[in-house]
Amino acid sequence: MDEQIESGWSSFGYSKYLFLELAEKISIATIEEVIANKKYTKTIKNGLITYVLEDSPIATLEVTKKSIKLTINEDKVIDYAL
Repeated sequence: MDEQIESGWSSFGYSKYLFLELAEKISIATIEEVIANKKYTKTIKNGLITYVLEDSPIATLEVTKKSIKLTINEDKVIDYAL
């Protein structure tokens, strides 16, 4: 997957996605432990687990056996550039 850089407010830029491929299998239990205090929905389709988080800087997590795609919630981006 290609990383996309979005130009936003003033000269501030941010990465809309973070994609990680790992050498070892990802622990779903660990992911769910980390987001346990967040409201989220979980769907599973064709080996892809998608978490949609509410009121979080992370919009979605898309997880396969060895990869994670984290999508930034654009409504929660804080522009520190002045």
